[in-house]
Amino acid sequence: MNPLPDGYTLQSVAASACPHAEARQAAAIAEACFQSAGDPTQMPIDDATVAWLLDTVPAYWNLIKYQGAVIGSTLILPTSRVLMQRFLCAELTEAELWATLRQTPIRSAECGYLAGAALRASHRRRGLALASLQVSLDYFLAHDYPRPDVYCWVYSEEGRRFLPALRRGLATRGWVLLERQSVAATG
Repeated sequence: MNPLPDGYTLQSVAASACPHAEARQAAAIAEACFQSAGDPTQMPIDDATVAWLLDTVPAYWNLIKYQGAVIGSTLILPTSRVLMQRFLCAELTEAELWATLRQTPIRSAECGYLAGAALRASHRRRGLALASLQVSLDYFLAHDYPRPDVYCWVYSEEGRRFLPALRRGLATRGWVLLERQSVAATG
């Protein structure tokens, strides 16, 4: 992994000195990027989501900081292969995938859903999101599943521009990125 530009750091929410405050800052940035409040097919970005992520998968939610201030984050959600297949085939929306994960008492980590990479606009295109996702995937490999399937849903221009770098980064590790092709689920 290339070193981060000067002044930038990555830190899991789990390791944050102020996890609730910094998680809320990251969530506000993600909401500004994804505008999920106006789209019922997306995972909600709200206080209940923040609380669940902090309680359940904080090590997969990485903060991206510049000079100590949160300027973005990335999130990988461990899922089962069954959920991944249903999502990729558009049987589930992202919101339904999220709701199912929250209702599942035992977390499966066969797959990793790249749920988000959100950065303030002035900090994009520096390799920060890719570096952050790589840190999460390293944690995934070390603690959950030795070879997870990795999947995503790209529906923004920024995401489309990021996709080739993400694919190259995963390919260097021998992974293929599975992508949902439809914008909205039919199920």
